Amino acid sequence: MKLLRRAGHRVEYQSVKEKKWHKILKNPGDVVVVAGGDGTVGKVARRLIGTPTPIAILPMGTANNVATTLGISGRTFKEIIGGWKAARCVHFDAGVAKGPWGSEHFIEGFGLGLFAETMFRIDSANEKDLAQAEDPGEEIDAVLKMLRGRLRKLKSNEMTVRLDGKDLSAEYVLLEALNVRFIGPNLNLAPEAETGSDFAARARAAIESILVDHHEGDLHLFVHGGVINAFLAPILGIHGQEMFFLPANTSINTVLIEGDERRAWFLSDDAHLTNPEWFGNG
Repeated sequence: MKLLRRAGHRVEYQSVKEKKWHKILKNPGDVVVVAGGDGTVGKVARRLIGTPTPIAILPMGTANNVATTLGISGRTFKEIIGGWKAARCVHFDAGVAKGPWGSEHFIEGFGLGLFAETMFRIDSANEKDLAQAEDPGEEIDAVLKMLRGRLRKLKSNEMTVRLDGKDLSAEYVLLEALNVRFIGPNLNLAPEAETGSDFAARARAAIESILVDHHEGDLHLFVHGGVINAFLAPILGIHGQEMFFLPANTSINTVLIEGDERRAWFLSDDAHLTNPEWFGNG
């Protein structure tokens, strides 16, 4: 609290352990700061889905998987808070899990089998190894030990699963749909995953590298809508939105390049679809 006030912020405190804690989110202010672990981050974030209010995380949990994925773990609170003045918002999608229980959003991940059952046992029992852990590293090691012990005994189960419309039904010992790279005790189950901002930066860097080798004449690139949005967003001064518009299929998006200057000329131009004579001979 002192660090926040010293940085010039007006602060209103609310514990998520209190009943009806979420009422404070009806008037959330300019930003909601979540000081806690992944459970607390998810609890607050789910309440803010669909709202324009940004969330800033002060990682205070054991694993801090969401903060690690966003690249803010390992920094002091003073460094994190001090960086907010120059920080920009990044879009963070929430997953949706549907089943016999209904429908619910998830921030970190959703799963069945080994990991989910082990976490349930930990939450519902007083685990001796965890109680004796003196720091987050020891606690993570204790959870990993429990997972290895459970893995030797656990049998696979037939599951009916659809992920993003794709049928993945099969027998599983562990099934996790992840929204971040890490789950639980810092298990890096999706090392190749990247955040939307990571993807946008990679897409822009790829296009700029092509421009270095083709700095004269017309350059035609055939890419999907995500890359178009990633390249055009900073040109148009749009921040914090990964997909600010949906380009029409096979549409043409034109950018004028003059030195270091980039100017958007046409967006989602599909006149060639309604005027096919443009492609006639001659």
